[in-house]
Amino acid sequence: METALSRLSISIRTKICSVRHRLEWEWSVRAAYPDALDQIVCWSGTPVGRVLVNAAPDGNRLVDIALLAEFRNRCIGTQIIQEAIAVCERNGCVLRLQVLRGNPALRLYLRIGFRETSSDAMYIQMERTP
Repeated sequence: METALSRLSISIRTKICSVRHRLEWEWSVRAAYPDALDQIVCWSGTPVGRVLVNAAPDGNRLVDIALLAEFRNRCIGTQIIQEAIAVCERNGCVLRLQVLRGNPALRLYLRIGFRETSSDAMYIQMERTP
């Protein structure tokens, strides 16, 4: 049986699946961190990404940081993370995150003082203490 989706090009179907995957991920994150602060990242007045941080009594969690491809590798992500670290240092709390194995950001996290606390086949859990 042919569906409307099957009549679309592979490129369009891939984009639809990517959007669907991102929405499902977003819903699961919102369920896990309903009070997380979601902020648009601007660089020279231009929106270039988003950061999602959850504050909890046992520490803050950097839930998501996403930058448009053309704004990566410009130290914007580093600056965002350093600001999150500064907040935790002022409040005397831990900053936690998880990173997908193979993600190039792992090198950045290690360079700015995060350490691995646990891992599984897919993710590495990390934290930075004040």
